[in-house]
Amino acid sequence: MSHNYNVAIIGAGASGLMCACSLASLGVTDIAVIERNDKLGRKLLMTGNGRCNVTNDSIVSSDYNCDDHSKLDTILSCYDSSYTREFFEKDLKVKLINKGDLVYPRTLRSDTVLQSLKNYCEDNGVSFITDTCVKSITPELTVSDNISAKFIVIATGGASYPATGSDGNSYKLVNSVIHDNSAFAQICPALVQLKSSDKDIKKLSGSKAQVKVKLFINKEEKASECGELLFTDYGVSGICILQLSSIYNRAKLKGIKEAYISVDFLPELSDDESYDQIALRLEADSNRSDAEKISGLISRDIAEVIVSRKGSVFDNIKNFRINISDSMDFDRAQVTSGGVKLSSLKTSLALINKPSVYVIGEAVNVDGPCGGYNLQWAWSSAFAASGDIAGRL
Repeated sequence: MSHNYNVAIIGAGASGLMCACSLASLGVTDIAVIERNDKLGRKLLMTGNGRCNVTNDSIVSSDYNCDDHSKLDTILSCYDSSYTREFFEKDLKVKLINKGDLVYPRTLRSDTVLQSLKNYCEDNGVSFITDTCVKSITPELTVSDNISAKFIVIATGGASYPATGSDGNSYKLVNSVIHDNSAFAQICPALVQLKSSDKDIKKLSGSKAQVKVKLFINKEEKASECGELLFTDYGVSGICILQLSSIYNRAKLKGIKEAYISVDFLPELSDDESYDQIALRLEADSNRSDAEKISGLISRDIAEVIVSRKGSVFDNIKNFRINISDSMDFDRAQVTSGGVKLSSLKTSLALINKPSVYVIGEAVNVDGPCGGYNLQWAWSSAFAASGDIAGRL
């Protein structure tokens, strides 16, 4: 039998489930969550390496890549991390803890978050319809032969981790409603590892170091990050690399001649302090190789590559160049950069050209760094949409 719901939410990920919970908390009934997989929240379970960094207490809108920061600031100001924390603690009954500005469930388990969202939905009569892939939306807001709604929320994610179901279908869904390609920002992988064709980098696969990394595009420094660098057989990884990756990939969409990163293996020391520490070791009266002499400062495997390169040991320690040839693809990306432009949506996340349809979460052209930023956007956009729908109903 056909059913006309008050609200049909397409996608049972972070934003979709939170939207359903928020709607229920506001007294909305007759809600359906439609999921293409047989289980809910597959991607949510992967967040924070399974620990689910739910938000960050120092988030500001300027931290995000977005096409409309004024609108983003309005949304994040209304539904900030403190709003999120209160909803988790009061409504979902999930105890949260801080690790600095990072906020986690006390259990440090993402399945705690998923189960609490699911339980709240079930306790408030939300219907789950699984194994159902919605491919288009009709002008009458019908999403399948027997499902229609007064309001539809598209929460199907971006294009990252397509094996979990977020394979870019959200953009097709939106375009089936508005038929306007100008409403989309070109997508690319974000928070993803970078590739390098430098041969000596492959020798370091598995090695780690605490570093400062600068990203150069066409010889111009674009950004820098500090953190752990991980060498891999394809290039480089680590949080500092993930943070820079979306800047690189967005620049690549526009066309670039060259890109490289410059690594400082002694970021805690000034140039003068670094020079003194390196000279102290290299000038020691010893028959040891230069790599052995500096191995108390830099790990031995990295030291071997440093001394094998042209130029001074000092320059290679403080400005170790790694040429970037590409990034890993969407199947390794944590987030999608690009998507439905925020400028094509109201502050409620309703489509300007079809206000009975909302787009939330990763499908929108809003992406931030690691550390709870992207989940906070999922929650904030869900709260904004649900608040508007509840008022209209």
